[in-house]
Amino acid sequence: MEILFAPFIAWLLAQVIKTIIVCWQEKRLALSVIVASGGMPSSHTAGVVALACQIGFTQGFDSPLFAICVVFSSVVIYDAINVRRSVGEQAIAFNSLLEDLANAGISDDEKVKVVLGHTPLQVLAGLGIGLAVGLLPLIL
Repeated sequence: MEILFAPFIAWLLAQVIKTIIVCWQEKRLALSVIVASGGMPSSHTAGVVALACQIGFTQGFDSPLFAICVVFSSVVIYDAINVRRSVGEQAIAFNSLLEDLANAGISDDEKVKVVLGHTPLQVLAGLGIGLAVGLLPLIL
């Protein structure tokens, strides 16, 4: 059960930081961000990196389980930067098309929710949080 503690703490810390950043940028209380995906920093990255660190420390950095965690983390990070970002950009373009249709008198009144993936910097920040939380047992 202790292994799950670090990824959860890393995810929560990233989400709290993200919420603070959005509240500061928008100068309003935006508590819904605490459960939102996308943005700075990447909580997905923070969680999977903290998990990989914990598995490495408890099972060994040469264990098959650590290797699985590294591959899993790589897929999550790749997805955050590439796939999810592309889908978010496509949602923006699709909503623009819907707006053009609405202006032409053809209206559906439903837009696609836009959730952009992460920039490399956002993923790097999440990676830093995940490493910091994952390496915490070495310091304590």
